[in-house]
Amino acid sequence: MLEWLKRHVWKACDRPKRFQGSNPCLSAMKRKLILALLAVAAVFVSCGSPDPVDDTVYVDFDVARATYYGDYYGNGCSNYILKLVHGRYDDQQNLVGPGLVLTLDLNLPASNALSGHYEPLYSGRAPEFTFVRGGTSGNGELIGSYLLRFYGNEENGEAYEVSDGKIRVSYSGNMLVLDAILIIGGVRYSVSYRGALYNYKDHVLKTLNSAEAVNYGRYYDGVYADMWFIRLYDTYYETTGESVEIEVLTPVGLTTLPYGSYPVVDGLIDTGYAVYGWIDDDEYVHGTWYCYDGSAWYGATTGKVNISRRNSVSLDYVIEFDCYDKIEDNSFKGRYTGPVTILSPTEMALSKSGGRNTGDVLVSTALTRKGKHVGSCRVAR
Repeated sequence: MLEWLKRHVWKACDRPKRFQGSNPCLSAMKRKLILALLAVAAVFVSCGSPDPVDDTVYVDFDVARATYYGDYYGNGCSNYILKLVHGRYDDQQNLVGPGLVLTLDLNLPASNALSGHYEPLYSGRAPEFTFVRGGTSGNGELIGSYLLRFYGNEENGEAYEVSDGKIRVSYSGNMLVLDAILIIGGVRYSVSYRGALYNYKDHVLKTLNSAEAVNYGRYYDGVYADMWFIRLYDTYYETTGESVEIEVLTPVGLTTLPYGSYPVVDGLIDTGYAVYGWIDDDEYVHGTWYCYDGSAWYGATTGKVNISRRNSVSLDYVIEFDCYDKIEDNSFKGRYTGPVTILSPTEMALSKSGGRNTGDVLVSTALTRKGKHVGSCRVAR
């Protein structure tokens, strides 16, 4: 660059004097001009482009949804999981097709005031107004804050941990306002959201469009009953969609899903009941659960499941459920109408086989159950 300027600037000064005016070629003014151009060239050579490149990824999210867990971490704060969705979504705020889902694990003050400025939680820092950085559990499951990027189907996606940044949350009327600068997978993201906040409390499922069931026989030791496992789900239930997983205990030997009313009673496993949601010592989920994002979230502690057939010969069923999780203080209910595919146990093998004792485990605190919210053993089978 320097040599090019020397050749061309000095050549211009050697042109005939009618193009130069009355001053000599190397007048003081021209020498200043040449020095200025050489200085600019030196900047180009030493620093590259004079305009810095902005490597920040900018994302305006379309949907916000949240779940409240109380003092989950036992640090005097209120734990709040905020999920932001970018892309095309259905009427239940679930991502459909390619897009992004950002999970922010926030620690609010005990007053539950969401508005504030959040920074990463480090050892020794007061937990109020912090967010939990992304990581993995001992089972390789995502925990804390992380970004999921999907490319159009359930099998094609990537996960990135949130390692640093700042989050600002406020309200404008009833609208949530969020701005954040986050380091996600080593990349700087500028994140924003303006809109309503969708809360999963008292959730009504409307996207269920498929059903399957299998009879596992005498699954629970000490109970003379067959355990029917039923899954109601939508197209994207393994990643960004919803499903409900139900266990009902019926008389032994039935080959088709029987109709009837099955109440949920906390701690009771018996014929004629739907099994409450519980987790065993090996952290496998059992019973009746609401699931989304490919994970088990709310386990029924009370409620009911009603199963009926639309006619005596058709395999079309009407399955209604209305359940409440007293541990998470959330309910889930809905209705499925349509065919139920009856599978064999080998076609839908539970991740943990064999009978369970009726007195095994009743998990009674949110602290021990929240680990199932990301990658439950049952959903991942």
